[in-house]
Amino acid sequence: MKKQVVVGILMNAKKQVFIAQRSAEGTYPLKWEFPGGKVESDETFEEALKRELYEELGCEIHPPFELFHSNDIIYDDGGSFSVRFYFVRCELPTIESTLWEEMKYEHIHNLHLYDMLEGNREVVRLLQEHYS
Repeated sequence: MKKQVVVGILMNAKKQVFIAQRSAEGTYPLKWEFPGGKVESDETFEEALKRELYEELGCEIHPPFELFHSNDIIYDDGGSFSVRFYFVRCELPTIESTLWEEMKYEHIHNLHLYDMLEGNREVVRLLQEHYS
């Protein structure tokens, strides 16, 4: 059964988006991704997005959230996910988190230079097309 996942595309005024590199010890080690996580059984997609971004970044976000893209992905290890990507207008003045190896804002046109998590690659392509 596919796990429901929500992801935030945090874009700043310079058309840079927030990306983070996964831990070397975790699942899909050292892949870059947009922040987000699994939807709990008692949550809406929007509630899960708010919770995940607060837990991961300490960032409080408020609706409305703009759905940018959704896709289904099955990884080689059998992980199966249905992912919803939302635009979130949010500035993070100080980024502090112990979840990732590295975190940064990066220009959209440079995102293809990162070893992105497979489920995020289509969104990178769409962002580059949309903002080129």
